Amino acid sequence: MNQKTISERAFEVYLADRGITKYKYEEDLSHIGITKPVDYSFEIGGKTARFEVKEWEPQNPQPGFSGFDPYSPIRDKIDGAREKFQQYKKRNEPCILVLCHYGSQPILLGPAIIYAAMRGDFGWRVPVNIKTGACGEPEEDFLKGGKMWDGQSRAWNTTISAIAVIKSIDPNKHRRNIKFRSDTLAHEKEIGRELSSLDKDDFDVLYKLSVNSHNKFPVQCILRLLICDNVDASINLPAEFPSGPYDERYGLDGDWLRRIYIGPELLKIEQEKKNAGIEENLFF
Repeated sequence: MNQKTISERAFEVYLADRGITKYKYEEDLSHIGITKPVDYSFEIGGKTARFEVKEWEPQNPQPGFSGFDPYSPIRDKIDGAREKFQQYKKRNEPCILVLCHYGSQPILLGPAIIYAAMRGDFGWRVPVNIKTGACGEPEEDFLKGGKMWDGQSRAWNTTISAIAVIKSIDPNKHRRNIKFRSDTLAHEKEIGRELSSLDKDDFDVLYKLSVNSHNKFPVQCILRLLICDNVDASINLPAEFPSGPYDERYGLDGDWLRRIYIGPELLKIEQEKKNAGIEENLFF
């Protein structure tokens, strides 16, 4: 048995938090011809699900300017998982690639980037009238390079049921920000002017307000899962997974890719942000 990686240990912490303890690590199935066991196996809704956990070796960001391809790191992991899942192809079991990134190099793991890695670079198509040269309205679309869809009519890597991302969340982060902003505005109203971090006395006041917000809402770190269904998978991940209070899952809702599950605590956080006027693009 190989030494467990940081990502594997993080996944085990998540599973323990969800009360999932009856899992098998690198289950030996050599007697049925499986020579490359996946990392984790456990039952979901009466069906055995297979999980392969992948991470990136931490690297320091390179100085200077360079191009940035957000899709290649994920596509490389899809290629690696495909080799592992190939031997499970005829077992009618959901196979999930789990990604975890804890390094400082830029790797984006939002739903839009994950789906673009699966279905093609995210971009826009502009219809053009070849006779008049008139352009229609640009439409968002997945273009080329996807690992699970060719952009036209053919799907592959259908053995991979979904891509999951292990993320951490601090439920109090936005609450600290809201309290700090509220207390700052109240103090500015009291003194009749804006506070400036460049002024020493004002800086001391801002520092105290920040400390107060941290004391009121201390830092927390909770592991959660973000799951993106492979909409062309041959075997779907059962609907009851995940079910954590901060988890979320994206998949098909009719003909549209939408969030199809959100944990109650994550929903509460989003409602608090909305009430405070904090807007976010959740899909990115």
